[in-house]
Amino acid sequence: MFMGKPTIFLRFTGCPFDCSYCDTTYAFTEGTKMSIDEILNSIVNYKTRYVCITGGEPLVQPHLHDLTNILLDKNYIITIETSGLVDISRLNKNISITMDIKTPSSNESKNNIFDNINYLKK
Repeated sequence: MFMGKPTIFLRFTGCPFDCSYCDTTYAFTEGTKMSIDEILNSIVNYKTRYVCITGGEPLVQPHLHDLTNILLDKNYIITIETSGLVDISRLNKNISITMDIKTPSSNESKNNIFDNINYLKK
């Protein structure tokens, strides 16, 4: 994350997991469907290059890689907040990743992808 930096937050709807302590259950179904162009048009006038993509679980969005590649091409600096329950190895190396490893009390710890931790070390 970019402490002290104005940041654009893109919160995506949808998460296939059922964490017992989820604080964004509203993100399962609420929101407005937007194309990549609509997203880009909605952020272009903000006077910051920092973007945080969160959810739900952003890595299950079908066009996430297209969006992040365009943002990187436009010189945005990106962080993705993820549960760690989805493979992160396809993400561009220029994207910062914040991963929330699931504990046993979440009821999702059995789905942790521990190779994601090794990937973060690279």
